[in-house]
Amino acid sequence: MSQIHEITSPTNPKVKFVSSLKDKSSLRKKEGLFVVEGVKIFLEIPENLIESVYVTKNVVEDSKNGFSEEIYNKVLKKLEKIPYTLISQDVAKHMSDTVTPQGIFMVSKMPKYELGSIIDNRKKQIFLVLDEIKDPGNMGTIIRTCEGAGVAAIIMNKCCVDVFNPKVTRSTMGSLFRVPFIIEEDLTETVMKLQKSGITTYAAHLKGKEYFDDETFKGSVAIFIGNEAKGLSDEITKMADKLVKIPMEGRLESLNASVAAAILMYEAKRKI
Repeated sequence: MSQIHEITSPTNPKVKFVSSLKDKSSLRKKEGLFVVEGVKIFLEIPENLIESVYVTKNVVEDSKNGFSEEIYNKVLKKLEKIPYTLISQDVAKHMSDTVTPQGIFMVSKMPKYELGSIIDNRKKQIFLVLDEIKDPGNMGTIIRTCEGAGVAAIIMNKCCVDVFNPKVTRSTMGSLFRVPFIIEEDLTETVMKLQKSGITTYAAHLKGKEYFDDETFKGSVAIFIGNEAKGLSDEITKMADKLVKIPMEGRLESLNASVAAAILMYEAKRKI
């Protein structure tokens, strides 16, 4: 299912809209849409979130385009069910955030989650609270690691990097569509909701008196991770039930935010 005519001009209104979504966070927020690209994400994105799909001709007509036969057949099978628009290679380069685009682009609706529907007092859950994480690579890695660690939800403030930034979405490798995340103006109210639900909160902090592996992490937990340069804000730090630190050798004071998050999440997963 596709349009009969291939879009070949970067000035086409549809192409300009997709390119603007890719580049402008303000437009993404206004429209409630964002752009993702690549074969892996195309195969994993829920169909109910897909607004539109753009595909280069060589993907559907010419060759496997460097993919395995299994992956290529899955792509073709999904394209049979979803309307798509053909685009030229030049248009693909204009739409893409990478040097070598794979030839598949999607405009997706933004997933929406409610914390109240995620908290389940019948289960032992892990939550991750992010305070001003700015680096797209860190954010993408954290979201991907959360899926591996079985995190129930990520909670972040609006000072964090836009999770719908193309660099973030690409580095999540599809986890963005599988790990619930909630973006809050202010983290304090959300942290209080977690604590009122019986969830113990742990802050990764240099002033922690105990090492993370000495903690029991019994029951449901929430782990606070702060900004790459400044760490956690004083306000959020004071709300934590416990401050924990990661042992350091050499002359290091702290680890990369995504590494610290991974260590604490997997320790919590091992113990709860």
